[in-house]
Amino acid sequence: MTIHLTPGSPEPFGVTPDPRGANVAVFSAHATAIELCLFDAAGETETARIQLPERTGDVFHGHVGGLRPGARYGFRAHGPFEPESGHRFNAHKLLVDPHALALDRAFVLHPSMFGYPPGATPAVFDASDSAPFMPKCIVTGPDVLPAPRRPQVAWDKTSVYEVHVRGFTREHPDVPEAWRGSFAGLGSPAAIAHFIRLGITTLEIMPACAWIDERHLAPLGLGNVWGYNPVALMAPDPRLAPGGWAEIRAAVAGLQAAGIEVLLDVVLNHSGEGDEFGP
Repeated sequence: MTIHLTPGSPEPFGVTPDPRGANVAVFSAHATAIELCLFDAAGETETARIQLPERTGDVFHGHVGGLRPGARYGFRAHGPFEPESGHRFNAHKLLVDPHALALDRAFVLHPSMFGYPPGATPAVFDASDSAPFMPKCIVTGPDVLPAPRRPQVAWDKTSVYEVHVRGFTREHPDVPEAWRGSFAGLGSPAAIAHFIRLGITTLEIMPACAWIDERHLAPLGLGNVWGYNPVALMAPDPRLAPGGWAEIRAAVAGLQAAGIEVLLDVVLNHSGEGDEFGP
């Protein structure tokens, strides 16, 4: 890929493709530099690091000519490593774009993701590269979609049913086996028929954006099944939606066509970083 770098625009945030390439914009109040890191199609080999050339206020930005949808990427942030002052910049750690719409794999916690060993006092800078173990963002353009045909249910007629995508679709015996654990299963005829039999008007989907396990679970042989540790709030977890947003849209369209409203539970009060010792 031939790269042509120009100043670009400070908005919109994230990586936004256009006919010439993609605009890249990242907020950081205290970084000294932000690098866009590109990877091969498998998301395994880092092929380029591009320092964003401009800064407008607290937004680093640049336009990368030739960058196309489907490309794998992440960020590295340069800046002070002063944990005692709240600054934990470490460019050895690949960062996920908080505005990414798709990831190439699910998060699996790895020691290299930590900026310093958990609990270390004073903090010891960790120089191991986390890129081989981090999911890679996928350059994705916003789709032009028709207006949704949402059922209009009056409040006094509303009956909300909360559902866990993975658990419900894995346990329902009539959901096709290949669809179990995913949004495809949630939108299957068997699942929709089940909700209709219950008489509910509204389905509330438990958190479905990409999440990571808490660090204390792996030594116990456990994992977080609930998804209440989000890392990328705008990207569906690949375990729940291997088909990405298209799979989610198909499931929602099927539910809405059956007269069922769809709500999404979004976790904003805690995230995958955990505490100050988190990844």
